[in-house]
Amino acid sequence: MTNCNYQIYETKQYKIQDRRISKQNKVCIYFQTSEYVQIYLQIVIIQFYFIKHITSKNFINVKKQNNKRIASKTFSQIRSRPQSGIIYDTKKLEKVSPNGLKVVILGAGEQNDLDKFVLKPSSNKFRTLSTRKTNVINDSSVTQSKSNHTEIVKNSPVVQDLSKKIPVNMVKDKDDLYAETVYLKDIINKLTQENYDLKAKMRFLNKNTERMQTVVQNVGGYLQQKYVADKQDLALMTKLGISENLLTITLKKQIKELRTMIKQQNEEIQNLKHDIKYTKIQELEKEINVFQEETLRLKTLLEQSQRNEQIYQMTHDFNQFEEKFYIQMQIINSLKQENSFYQGQIAIEQEEKFKLQNQIETNQKVLNKQKQVIDDLQQTLKDKLIYIDGLQQELDSYKDTNQNLIQKANKLDNNQLRIIGLVKIEQELRKELQQKTRDIEYLDKTTTELKQKLNEKSSIEAKIKDQLQEELKKLKIAYEELDEKYKHLLLINAQSRLKETVPSIQQKLAPTAATLNIKSQRPQNQNNTPDSINQDKNQQQQKFKVIKKDDVQYLGFELNYRLRTKKITLADAIERYLFDNKNKKTGEIKLKEISERMQKEPFLLIDEDSALLVARYLTEDNSQEFIVYNDQLTQSTTIVRSILQKLIGNYDILTSEIEIKKTKEITQVISKYKNSLKQYFDQLTSKYEGLLERKQIIETFEYMDIDLTPEQYDFLFLRLFSYSNNTQIFPYIRIFEIFQEIQIERIDSDKKKKSRKKDFKDQVDNKNKKVEIFTRRQSMELAN
Repeated sequence: MTNCNYQIYETKQYKIQDRRISKQNKVCIYFQTSEYVQIYLQIVIIQFYFIKHITSKNFINVKKQNNKRIASKTFSQIRSRPQSGIIYDTKKLEKVSPNGLKVVILGAGEQNDLDKFVLKPSSNKFRTLSTRKTNVINDSSVTQSKSNHTEIVKNSPVVQDLSKKIPVNMVKDKDDLYAETVYLKDIINKLTQENYDLKAKMRFLNKNTERMQTVVQNVGGYLQQKYVADKQDLALMTKLGISENLLTITLKKQIKELRTMIKQQNEEIQNLKHDIKYTKIQELEKEINVFQEETLRLKTLLEQSQRNEQIYQMTHDFNQFEEKFYIQMQIINSLKQENSFYQGQIAIEQEEKFKLQNQIETNQKVLNKQKQVIDDLQQTLKDKLIYIDGLQQELDSYKDTNQNLIQKANKLDNNQLRIIGLVKIEQELRKELQQKTRDIEYLDKTTTELKQKLNEKSSIEAKIKDQLQEELKKLKIAYEELDEKYKHLLLINAQSRLKETVPSIQQKLAPTAATLNIKSQRPQNQNNTPDSINQDKNQQQQKFKVIKKDDVQYLGFELNYRLRTKKITLADAIERYLFDNKNKKTGEIKLKEISERMQKEPFLLIDEDSALLVARYLTEDNSQEFIVYNDQLTQSTTIVRSILQKLIGNYDILTSEIEIKKTKEITQVISKYKNSLKQYFDQLTSKYEGLLERKQIIETFEYMDIDLTPEQYDFLFLRLFSYSNNTQIFPYIRIFEIFQEIQIERIDSDKKKKSRKKDFKDQVDNKNKKVEIFTRRQSMELAN
């Protein structure tokens, strides 16, 4: 039997005692059955309309309040027959299977015509159900039944009476219509429930009929077998000589018995069909089976969802772990950068302290020399005074014996001339002594000032050292905590059976860690650094990414600045500090030797990772993508020299005159924009306090229209490098300390002091020579 889906549309306007159903209240009837039931359903629908018309007199009890009519009574419960279908609201059509017939009751404002019942296939796909015995529905039979029923409906007196009573224009209150729609929805829901029950009964009856059909087929097969057996018995009986009458009698008896059995079975089938309890039990059993199947399906879905949740949770946890891991590695890298920065600051402070100590020692030596010169001068003055006293005594004796020595007047005149010359010399020496005392006082003041500055710097350095040590301790504690957390997370990750994903991370980190998970690149690739390279030989046999020039270019820049500040040429640095006598003899150098010497003077790559990066770049073959790490790898000294020269680049050592000239040029430019530059620098944001990047400083100068040449920029950053020990981050406050007018005055004053010292020494030497000449002459004259 094939079942088709059809839709009946009615566009009819009807009235029940001046009442109107709204256009929005569309009632839909769904059903799926055979062609006979469909024809019957059309009659039931028409009867439903007539029942509504007849029962409408007992429907409404109108209360007049504020000139409004409110519906108080309701329809009597309308029940559809077992095969009439489901009445359902259009808004809830998605919840009902859309197979079957559809009747739409439209509201007022549409044509009053029952001729517009249309029987047509629904928009849904036709479903075909095959059974053992099928009946085909012809469209012609359906159309004939439609036309017959429409004629019957037209000729009925009730329809004619309805068409007379329906007015052309209708007016109805919205509240009444809403109340009606709500009530009709309640009735529709009740009818849908009844229709569900009736559908279940129908399914049960259909299954029972199918079962009985199978029984009948089995009985037919049994009868056929019986007939074949009877034929065989008849043949035997004919052989034995039994009469045919006897056989016919027996066969008739068997036929009667079989007919009675069939009747009994049919009666039993009918009883079973009419037995409600049995049907309910069957329905309940089927519902139980359906519920069991549904529970099994839901269980499987629940298990799948739980598995998916577990997988999602595992992936989510792993993603969180990965994010935390990367964040922690970034924190570790930043801490390493800060550590290296602070180490550079400590080294710079130590260098400054060493310079100050050297300066103090040189000043002390100069003071000692000057004191010796002053002592010598004082001694000479004392000698001269003694000599002058002796002369004075002689003069007195000459005065006493003036009368006796008139003959020796000429000699006396000569002695007076000598005394006058000695007095002049004494006056000059006293003036020089006063000048020396002034110079001594000035030098004492400068030494006290230098000592005070030294004490202040030493106290500041001690405080900075204490702070740095505390920060280092904190960083070590934080690093240890992060390491413990990292280990704990790794344990959790291993317990959660994510063994495939963790190696993938390690594989991702392995190529980025350019220094083979032994030493990592700075600043971006500082990830995992073990304590020693030689501890794990298997690790050395792994292949790692080759170091390219981009990975070590910033280190070459740093080496360039460091050698320039120390005023060491590149050739001297390579020949004196990088290659020893053994390397010069053999013409080869090991990777390990280069990394160790890069950490020492004058290169001072304090970070072992940076030194190892440069050593690998100088010794390893850069033409390959991956290479096996070996700290005993050797390379020719000529190749190392040429690669290092290209990495560091050529540079000139600046003389003091050129440095003074460039400082003057830059100070003249900066002094004009000093205040605005300070304000702008203070507004800029940076990762470290008081430090700015090279790019930020250049952009600020360009923004303020401060024109500096590339050479001047290079000199500026070179001077700032001695304070930051970094080629990309600089303390911007030092710009205003280095390049200012006072600094130039100090340089000029230092020059003047040096020139004065030279002049003073020359004068002293000349005077000493004069005194020596004078004393020689006097001694010669006295001797004569």
